[in-house]
Amino acid sequence: MLRRFLNLLAFLSLFLCCCSALSWPISYWRGAVLELDGFGIGVENGGIYLVGPDFLSGRIEARTFRAGNPVEEFANQKVQRWKPFRYLHLRSGDRVIVFPSWFITLLTAIPPLLSWRAWRKRRRQSLTRGFPIQSAPLNAPSQP
Repeated sequence: MLRRFLNLLAFLSLFLCCCSALSWPISYWRGAVLELDGFGIGVENGGIYLVGPDFLSGRIEARTFRAGNPVEEFANQKVQRWKPFRYLHLRSGDRVIVFPSWFITLLTAIPPLLSWRAWRKRRRQSLTRGFPIQSAPLNAPSQP
């Protein structure tokens, strides 16, 4: 039961890894924002932004836009995508947390790799003990 739960978490992590890896290059041309009661998440210029309630409009909305000036320019700071995360204070007093897409992609790739490694280890151990992984079909004739 625990193995199934961990496999489900690894699959979910693999899905998130693929989504962040695909949105990474696209975010340099198109940005996207999802707002929910003032809090939001945005993707733009290779970064994933978690935005507080003061910076957004306060309604439920999802929209895309042409990627332009990143949020760091509103905070009078340089775009530094090599850092794992940044905490920005904007001129208006709003707070924004910025995660680069490479960091999220790398972080969500770890559980599927660990799951695959454990599967390989179990397979190798079962083959060395003489137990084949693939069993005979149920309707196969039995050997005398």
